[in-house]
Amino acid sequence: MKNTQQKTNSGFTLVELIITIAITGIILTMAVPSMTSYFDKRRVIEAAEDLYAAVQMARSEAIARNTTIRVRFNSTGGTWQYGISQNDLCNLAKNDPTEANANACVLVVNDGDGTIDTGNAVDDPDDLILHRYTNDDYTGISMTLNTMPTNNQINFDPVRGMADNTTVTLQSAQGFQVRLMVGVLGQIRLCSPAGNGHVTAYSSDAC
Repeated sequence: MKNTQQKTNSGFTLVELIITIAITGIILTMAVPSMTSYFDKRRVIEAAEDLYAAVQMARSEAIARNTTIRVRFNSTGGTWQYGISQNDLCNLAKNDPTEANANACVLVVNDGDGTIDTGNAVDDPDDLILHRYTNDDYTGISMTLNTMPTNNQINFDPVRGMADNTTVTLQSAQGFQVRLMVGVLGQIRLCSPAGNGHVTAYSSDAC
């Protein structure tokens, strides 16, 4: 008696293929907005954390150097910049720290050659480190200067790191908001206003 073996087809039928494609489409339709929202939120968090770190550094440098250190802001027509400097009212449009008398947003770091620049790039331009940040590095993030000292400049006191009341809001393309707040005693914090734009990583208390 001869044994016979029935061949089986392990491939997809047309109906199974259509169902698989339909399910994949539904999953993608649900996942894409969620991923877009996630990355949008991450962008505003990154911008806010970088701003927080820069302002904290300015306060620390003021105390360490025993001199006033400033953080100056500009936000106009959808573009924004901020810079840290020992120069008063540093020019946020300047991006070359070695340009003589350009008043760029710089901090002096002695390069050890025996000459120390005063911050004007005349005595020793190699001592100057540019600290200028712009919206170009943060796609889709806008900046609102809610509460600002005179000339949009925070001045950190060299003795205790005291400063001026400041509130700056960063907002993503989808409306997520993170806010930087600086108090007169120099305390610096990030928060997120309550509402549809709240970012759960931050408190909304007194924000």
